[in-house]
Amino acid sequence: EPTLFRYYEISPTTNSGLNADVTFNYASVDLNGLSESTLSLFRSEDGQSNWVERGGFVDEINNTMRLTGIDAFSTWAFSSAVSLLPVELLYFEAEAINNTFVLCKWETASETNNSHFEIERSQNGQQFEFVTQVEGNGTTNATIQYQITDEHPYNGTSFYRLKQVDHGGDFEYSEIQQVYIDQSSGIVLFPNPTVEELQVIIPHSMQADAYQIININGQVVQTGEYEQGNLSIQVNELANGIYFFDLQSKGKSVKQIKFIKQ
Repeated sequence: EPTLFRYYEISPTTNSGLNADVTFNYASVDLNGLSESTLSLFRSEDGQSNWVERGGFVDEINNTMRLTGIDAFSTWAFSSAVSLLPVELLYFEAEAINNTFVLCKWETASETNNSHFEIERSQNGQQFEFVTQVEGNGTTNATIQYQITDEHPYNGTSFYRLKQVDHGGDFEYSEIQQVYIDQSSGIVLFPNPTVEELQVIIPHSMQADAYQIININGQVVQTGEYEQGNLSIQVNELANGIYFFDLQSKGKSVKQIKFIKQ
């Protein structure tokens, strides 16, 4: 990110318990395209790898920046408080997949002192709860894509947002994305086609006690009990082909859905 063409390295004899009032001077040619009205002082304690914003008072007439209450010195620089955001976020999207789970995707153009991201969700768009965490990439100018899935979303309308947290604990939120899922419309199978495992989402209102898998010839090749909730069925031993998932209640078929085993 752009800074002024000037750094300040201050190494006092005593560098603890300070309460210093310092005025930094700069020249107009040092501005490097930055607006003086957005300038802020930043301090680095690790050789300019990570920076912490400390603020300050700009005097545009005299080309000075004053900061009071300085408790320690090291490397200092001016930059724009706007330009030194921890993450340059290109987009954040939340999308319902197969009316079953929510896929969250985002991309960053650059990251500065970025610790991690958190995905949060809400039923009303106001009170949010933590869903999961994804590690960031510290400081980088590379474009990086991220994605996670929320496999247990709310039924109906919900809201998602991305929380970015830097190593100092500061954080920022993305814009809120709205998602709609209707799990009351029937059973959902995914992935379809499948290779090893079949996930089955069953509405709570559907009464059932067992399931069976039937091949294209009408033969029952796999069975299991069902109590309540969603199912995760291993199908890796089935031969490749077309099958039917048959949900049953008291020996009678409740719902039958075709799937493909690859």
